[in-house]
Amino acid sequence: MDNHLYFKSQNKLARIAGLLYTLMIPLAAFGIMYVPAALVTEGNAEATIANVLANGSLFQLSALSALVVQVSHIFIVLLLYKLLKPEAITNKALRASPIYLF
Repeated sequence: MDNHLYFKSQNKLARIAGLLYTLMIPLAAFGIMYVPAALVTEGNAEATIANVLANGSLFQLSALSALVVQVSHIFIVLLLYKLLKPEAITNKALRASPIYLF
């Protein structure tokens, strides 16, 4: 019974990590591709500043999107560490065994 609960917990962690990855895709595309294309005018700093000032909410959404993506990265690393930690322990035990040396 404990094994079933363990795998159910692992499955839930994997789904959360997958959801965070899925959430990051549109947010990163918005912040990295759409907003700079809409606000930045190449070779004309004054026009870029005017665009940023005129579309302040879009610029703020881009910053918020970047922040959410970075926080998601942190949580994904923690979730993947928790998911893969038992595998690392198994590999250490296998490497410590004398059978592995031959």
